[in-house]
Amino acid sequence: MDFKQLQTFRTAARTLNFTETARQLHYVQSAVTAHIRSLEERLDVRLFDRSGRGVVLTSAGEQLLEYADRIVSLRDEAEQSVKKTQIVSGRLTLAGYETVLTYRLPGILKAYTEQYPKVRVNITSLNVRELLSQVANHQIDLAFLLDKEAALAHVEKRLVGLEKVVIVADPEHKLAHKKKVMARDLEGQPLLLTELGCSYRNVFETVLKNSGVIPEQQMEFISIEAIKACVKMGMGIAAISEVSVAEELQRGELVSLDWQDETLSLGLYMVWNANRWVSPALAAFIENTIEAGTVEEGR
Repeated sequence: MDFKQLQTFRTAARTLNFTETARQLHYVQSAVTAHIRSLEERLDVRLFDRSGRGVVLTSAGEQLLEYADRIVSLRDEAEQSVKKTQIVSGRLTLAGYETVLTYRLPGILKAYTEQYPKVRVNITSLNVRELLSQVANHQIDLAFLLDKEAALAHVEKRLVGLEKVVIVADPEHKLAHKKKVMARDLEGQPLLLTELGCSYRNVFETVLKNSGVIPEQQMEFISIEAIKACVKMGMGIAAISEVSVAEELQRGELVSLDWQDETLSLGLYMVWNANRWVSPALAAFIENTIEAGTVEEGR
């Protein structure tokens, strides 16, 4: 028996109306009639009694409906079973910032590798320029980028959350307990900056420039951990991802200034090359990360 004919029969058996059956299945009514007639001819029985009031199932129709339901249920079960047991294997190369790799990726990877243990995952930390070029050149499968960095030709991207950026200082800093800290309040303050090209830094410096603030002293670091250590020692203030200082803020080793100026937060994206075949391993990683809601807003 043709599966489409069985589907049509099951719908008609429940609606008892061929017009409604055609509407639900997006068929013309003549196709519904043809499907039912074909089944009746094959089985050499009448499945519906037709009258001026409509149609009703015959005893043969009621019997077939039980089998049709079991057939459809078994098909659905088979599909789900095959999908769940499909072995996803291969290699997956991921890249991103220190913050993402240190504070975000472990949770993502734990769930992913438990579900797909046959996938070999390689992780690499790259700067902005390297991330963009290696996505374009097919050297990495997926990268985590921020806002404008993700605007690259031939790239698919998916927003996975908001990367909240905070201004941090040591607890004894004169701005530590000030209400409504604005960009102009940072005039003359030593700034501890992330590497050149980092989106956190770009947004922070743009806000300062818009307010006419010119830093008198600034230091540049490639390590978030080094920045945090220097802020703790009272060497300056920094604009960094809130998740990277969550523990220090909780322990009172650092404080987050009451920033009331332009937002410093950025959207965090997963990006991959649109011109490259998406492997099952990559497709599973993308789906898992999105479904898990890994990156929470307002951290």
